Amino acid sequence: MKLKNLLDKKIIFSLTCLMFLFSILALKVSAANIDVLQNTSFTGPINGKVTTSQDLNFSFTFTAPILTTVPTSPNLNYNVYFQPYCDGVKPNLGANYIYNAVKVNAQKKTITESWTLDSGICPVDTKVFRWTLSEVNSAQEIVKTYVDTNFTFALNTNYTGYYYIYKTLGDGVYTFATSSRFTTEALCTAGADNHIAQNSSISIYTGCKYYDSIPALDSAEYANIKVTSDSGTGDDTYTLLAPLSSEMKTAPTNVGDYFNLIFKIAIGLCGALAVVMIIINGITYMGDESIFAKTEAKKKIIAAIFGLLIALGSYALLNTINPDLLKGNVNIAQVSASIDTETETSPWTESAVISGTTTNCPEGYTNVSTSGNPSTINVCKSVSNKVESLLSAAKKVGITLSGYGSRSYTQQVSLRAKNNCPDIYNSPSIDCNPPTARPGRSKHESGKAIDFTCNGQSMTASGGTSSVCYKWLNNNAKTYGFYNLAGESWHWSDDGH
Repeated sequence: MKLKNLLDKKIIFSLTCLMFLFSILALKVSAANIDVLQNTSFTGPINGKVTTSQDLNFSFTFTAPILTTVPTSPNLNYNVYFQPYCDGVKPNLGANYIYNAVKVNAQKKTITESWTLDSGICPVDTKVFRWTLSEVNSAQEIVKTYVDTNFTFALNTNYTGYYYIYKTLGDGVYTFATSSRFTTEALCTAGADNHIAQNSSISIYTGCKYYDSIPALDSAEYANIKVTSDSGTGDDTYTLLAPLSSEMKTAPTNVGDYFNLIFKIAIGLCGALAVVMIIINGITYMGDESIFAKTEAKKKIIAAIFGLLIALGSYALLNTINPDLLKGNVNIAQVSASIDTETETSPWTESAVISGTTTNCPEGYTNVSTSGNPSTINVCKSVSNKVESLLSAAKKVGITLSGYGSRSYTQQVSLRAKNNCPDIYNSPSIDCNPPTARPGRSKHESGKAIDFTCNGQSMTASGGTSSVCYKWLNNNAKTYGFYNLAGESWHWSDDGH
């Protein structure tokens, strides 16, 4: 009976202790959550309804509760923090405190906070936008997360077209060529060729492909891309599908490493074949009664041993003389070749009146009237009607386009001399300063290229790709058969060259 009473007392005591601990825990939980915001609701962009080129609107409604205890540091204030993510990456802008208030002063208040993120907060290729609203204390610790949600950007048709991916050699970063949209694969290829011709620090990673929208580089299609590496350079090391040895799991940069490995493998094969030959001919020597068979087997055994000694001896000799002889150290010099795309990086600012016909414009040349400065643009007759329609359409929306079109062969020669080309007739365009096409090869000589001006100013003075003229041309010029040369906001031609 005494033992039973003792056990009962221990059980009661244990239960009492547990109840006490649970009470303390409940009080702590209550104290920790009693002063967080209540009755919260929020609104944000609708999934699939906005693009990266539109502003993003948000709102957050909440009620501050009646406090049952006096707040203590570091929880004296309400600090609601907004954090955006573009495909999982925090953008440089957009994060902000949307509500700050002393908790004691905010009791029983119902508040709505609204804010807008400007378009362009995320890169144009962003797929998913995630945002969180969290209350943080003065120690920057998250007290409670009120919102953690995301939406998918709508298809941005402004970026439907052909694109290529290029790699920046210095930092190993891979980028979609989003500065221009290409309507055909040929134009895209020409743009890529021109881009790499003008930038020695990049290389083309993939050729031109058609996309409904620009995919993020971390999509499944490009999961193998290493955007950056710890060393700051891209990792282009080729991993062999099957290691050639325990020492060679990746492709060596020195061809001599292959020779060295092949030499070692050859010695191993010699050893294996020698052993096989010795065993086979040893059995023949012991089992055959014929003196001639024994003699022949003995010769083969000696030959196998001698061949093995030669292989091992050659390796030992070369290694003794100079170990580098076994490494081969065969270096194949890298040969680079550049294709001159007849680059011109400065706008043409002179008028030309060309009479007759040329090989590039057998139809002849004509002047198209404009309402801007200059008052006419000389072009090939084959594109003159399209140019007139383009200028007229721009004028209807308040945009005055003019510019400079044809350039004679003589003007091209003079321009090459002016731009210090080493050989006026033969030097590549990139050897001139600024780059200038060789005579007979400029698109302007064909009368099918125009360097546009915008509302009486040069395109660059009007804002380049940010100008109203460029934006209009970028959206409408293709309707009239004109395409932009990547990197030159002013230059438009019938094929994008």
